[in-house]
Amino acid sequence: MVTQLEPTSRKAETRARLRAVALRLFRDRGYDDTTIEQIAAAAGVTSRTFFRHYSTKEEVLFLESDRLERAGRLLDARPSDESIFDSMREVMREFGHVYDDDHGRFVQLLEIASASSVAASRAAQVEEKFTTLISSVIHQRGPDGPHHPRIIAAAIMGAIRSAVEIWFLSASQADPMVHLDEAFAVVERAFPPSAHQADAG
Repeated sequence: MVTQLEPTSRKAETRARLRAVALRLFRDRGYDDTTIEQIAAAAGVTSRTFFRHYSTKEEVLFLESDRLERAGRLLDARPSDESIFDSMREVMREFGHVYDDDHGRFVQLLEIASASSVAASRAAQVEEKFTTLISSVIHQRGPDGPHHPRIIAAAIMGAIRSAVEIWFLSASQADPMVHLDEAFAVVERAFPPSAHQADAG
């Protein structure tokens, strides 16, 4: 049993080391000027090993595959008749622990992304993937009501982005869910459940 766990443990350790080294290099040299070869060398592994853990340099920064998969699982686990806003509150409560547990690390990620047009462009692509995921969940739950799922999903992502930015700029250790709850409340008022229920009838 122990021998089965060791490879997984080593894999996780290598993956974490690669990311820690990459973030340090991004901060010291700049995201655009850091290569995968440099990350691998600084972590004491080969480029081939790097690609076993991350498909691209952008994946190291955003962990988009991990987060998209996790968000998808969390949304699938929510009741199908639950408001998408309540579902997203619970999903973001899970993700909020990541922000709250290491405010400094998350601030560092935002600073790296904002300093590079390439990273900023990738961040926009990641946000688009999350918007598509949320829109798909809204559509599956149906009926769409008077508001297209894409519009609601985009509004939700805008609320998340704004809340995270407020939390980031506040430079505080406050629970990010305070800002997320406030942002969701504003958006939810624009899409009242009664409108969907009336359309369904």
